Formats: sequence, C-alpha cells, structure tokens
Amino acid sequence: MESIEGKKALVIGVGEMSEITAKHLLSSGANVTFMNRTKENAQKLADECGAKVLDFSELPNAINEFEILFSATSAPEPIITDAIIKECDFERYWFDMAVPRDINYHKGDRINLYVVDDLKSIVDQNMSLREDGARKAHGIIGRSTVEFFEWLDTLNIEPMIKEIYQKAFEAANAESSRVIKKGFIPKEYEAQVRKMGEQVMKRFLHEMTSKMRSVSEESKADMVTSALQFLIQKDKSEMPDKYKCEHALNIIEGKTN
Repeated sequence: MESIEGKKALVIGVGEMSEITAKHLLSSGANVTFMNRTKENAQKLADECGAKVLDFSELPNAINEFEILFSATSAPEPIITDAIIKECDFERYWFDMAVPRDINYHKGDRINLYVVDDLKSIVDQNMSLREDGARKAHGIIGRSTVEFFEWLDTLNIEPMIKEIYQKAFEAANAESSRVIKKGFIPKEYEAQVRKMGEQVMKRFLHEMTSKMRSVSEESKADMVTSALQFLIQKDKSEMPDKYKCEHALNIIEGKTN
C-alpha cells in the first residue's frame, strides 16, 4: 500500500496500542472508525481523536467493508474467523496485535495479515539496516577525520617551508654581496648573480621540500615538524608565534626537549 490517505480503517479495541495506531492513521489521512465491546469507551476515545464509532455487533459486516483493520483486544478467543470472512474486490490489510490472537482464518484472497511476530521481524530487520548504516557512517566520519588532520598537518608544514626558502635566499644574497664587494665578480653582473644564487637554492631545496610535504601527510608528521622547528630556530625563545603552540604541545607529549 503506497498511501493510506482516504482509506477506511477499523480499529478494534481501545487500549494504548489502539490509540497510538489510530492517531497515526488519522495523521496520514485515513478515515478511522473505533469498535469495542463497551461502546462508551470506544466513543470516548473516538471523540478525543476525531474518529467514528461502530457497535461491536457490526463486526461481521465491518471486516468486509474496511481496507485496513487493526485489532488488539483482550478476548480469550479469536473474534474474526472464517465464518464471517467474505470475498472482497479490494486489498485488505489486517494487523493482529492481540495475545492470544484476535484473527484466525484459513480462507479469503487479497487479505494481507500481519501478526505480532511479523512486525517484530520487520522491526529487527529495520534495526539491522540502521546498524549497518551506522557502521558505514562511522567509517566515513573516521576517514574524513583522518583526512582533515592530515590536511591540517600540511598547513603546519607550509610556513616552515616558506621560512626555509627565505633563509636560503638571504644566505644566497649575502654571499652575492660578498663576492661583488670583494671584486670577484664585476658590479654590473650583480642582478644576474643574485638571480643565479636564488635559482641554485630553489633547485637544491625543491626535492627536499617535496619530501617534507609528502611526509607531513603521514602519521610521523609531528616528528618532522619538531625537527624543522629545531633546525630553523637557533633559540626557542625566538620561535615565531605560529610555531609556539605546536612546540608547547610537543613538549607536553614528550616529543621534544
């Protein structure tokens, strides 16, 4: 049944389960009718829910007129049997929630009967599907978390690589200034000498920094970061603010001195 909107539903019994079922049926657009051995109790619940009421004596006819039937009474014997079931030209969906059973039939086409055990099986199956979905979601979240922290590690390494290049260029410019000042290279070639020095440093550092970026995506990235901090800074008191928090964390975790 794709939709129950506009369908006729008969709810037999006025217990808590019947009330919950009726409210769900009504919220889905079904036309609900209550039936109970004590009609006054059925009328009271029907008034609260905005439903109709049928006398219990109408049961033999009613079960052959409603498309949906929900039964949850405390009757000691079945109240719906082969004797009152007739053939219908529409599909019927019967839900027997009573213990012992309210429905006992062996004939009648186009009747879809669901009992407590059937619904328990459906619930168990749905729970299993939810557990499978939860495990898959957990795996996705776990992988995404790892990827996120690997990405953070690459961000941590980039400022250090930039500082390495900066120090290398400063050293190259200082040496260029020295050789020009000493007269080893004519002054008119100063721009070319400085450019050559920077290109030499870039070529020298390229493979090294590429490996640093690659290692930063692995679990040992914190070791690489600490080592770089040590190499870049002669004195920890001179460490830039962008490294201080990470260095302090490394000290707490015993990863550096």
